[in-house]
Amino acid sequence: MRLTYKNYLSFLVTLCALSLGMALVAEYFFDIKPCALCHYQRYVFLVTAAVGLCALYFDKAIDGVKVATGLFFLNGCVAFYQVLVEKHIVPAPETCRSPVPSSDNIEALTTQLLNQSFVPCDQVAWSLFGISFAGYNVLFCMGLVMLTFFVITQKILVSK
Repeated sequence: MRLTYKNYLSFLVTLCALSLGMALVAEYFFDIKPCALCHYQRYVFLVTAAVGLCALYFDKAIDGVKVATGLFFLNGCVAFYQVLVEKHIVPAPETCRSPVPSSDNIEALTTQLLNQSFVPCDQVAWSLFGISFAGYNVLFCMGLVMLTFFVITQKILVSK
């Protein structure tokens, strides 16, 4: 029995939903706040799921798998960039830097600093075995890219 593009795309969309769900559980149940680069990775998962669902709806599963694979590669690149930022190999982008407080009044400055919800990108919020969320996302996304190339080149996927 061969795997169809439609089933494989459904699998990829499900993985996107699970990834987003895990990120939300980490944020709201375990209080692991995301940085700007984490949000970008979430957006790519969301776009990937939306594209996949549209491709399934319009019966364009072959194209959906190709686009999803490209988006997984993009997401893996963003996650890899975040790992480089976390390791201080490259500087953090402007969106990841704390805004400079602008006040001459010490009380207003204290209030402004205490009320900001900024999460720096160069600080690892969670890790397991020395690998951060971003590191696991690199492995996950690039693993899916390699899996997709494998199943396509080995002709495991069929159109119908």
